[in-house]
Amino acid sequence: MASKLDEKKKLFPALYIKHKRNGAKAAFELGTYRDLTTARYAARKLLKDPEVQAEIAVLTEEWKARLGVTTERILEELRDIAFARISDYVEWDDQTATLKPSTSIGKRKKRAIAEVRNTFIDGQGETRIKFHSKEKALELLGKHLGLFNEKGEVEHKGEIRVIVEEYSKK
Repeated sequence: MASKLDEKKKLFPALYIKHKRNGAKAAFELGTYRDLTTARYAARKLLKDPEVQAEIAVLTEEWKARLGVTTERILEELRDIAFARISDYVEWDDQTATLKPSTSIGKRKKRAIAEVRNTFIDGQGETRIKFHSKEKALELLGKHLGLFNEKGEVEHKGEIRVIVEEYSKK
């Protein structure tokens, strides 16, 4: 006969994944804890268990494989959002701005578009294009690549020269 701990260790990893890596909710759903505080304590203990950690790792890899999620794919999406330029989507001059046809915009460029909205008022048409956050994509890419320290400063290796020119009033 399996002990209660063995049963918990078997069920907890799947519940942990189900609850988006929230250990307290996963442990609470096991049904043996009376409140989230007690469940949180139990989750901490379960998450330290090597067998539980190994099963969570296996389930996570299976889940990523089913979804087709890879680090490379995520970085490609972020890259395409981060480096999108308005000129890839719109042509303009002093008088007008015109969206390029969607058929002329490549698949990778389309990743940066969050929404396209057409509205018509009194026979006048207006098209708006909304992009995913360029700043957020740049931030996530920079963090992943280790370009920033915890303070959000850019790290630089090499020489920096500071040139100071004296300014004199004439």
